[in-house]
Amino acid sequence: MIQIPSDIQVNSFYRSLRQGFLFRMKGDEPFLSDKYHIFIVLNYNPHTHEALILANGTSQVQKRLRYYHSNPQRRADQATIIFEAGKYPFFPKKTLIDCNSVTTCCINSTHFANGNLQPMSERLSDEDLQRIIEGVMNSRTIPPYIKNKIQPQE
Repeated sequence: MIQIPSDIQVNSFYRSLRQGFLFRMKGDEPFLSDKYHIFIVLNYNPHTHEALILANGTSQVQKRLRYYHSNPQRRADQATIIFEAGKYPFFPKKTLIDCNSVTTCCINSTHFANGNLQPMSERLSDEDLQRIIEGVMNSRTIPPYIKNKIQPQE
């Protein structure tokens, strides 16, 4: 089997990125985990090597909703998007996207060299991606400089 150098994989990864691109990643970025999590690229123009703005889902839906119930100023109705189990094959359990909580991450050759990053061919529907983007844009906790990278400026 031919091994593609990880620096070439990084360049190819960035060239293929589009808003809504999905990938699985584990390791210590953007948060420590020994299991794969699915991330959604939110950058409007992610082709540069700057930090990616990422949303991810949690299957701990009730735990997150309890957090919002105890913090009503965070506006769960506008900040959370729930996908029922099985709507997407990559979300086999009921999954919540918290639009008040996006992360940033710079992808580098280490992510590919250690096998911690796996691009996905599956996609969210345009409607569901737009719901996530609108949730982030309406968030009171996401700073403007992040929002400016998610939606084109007029």
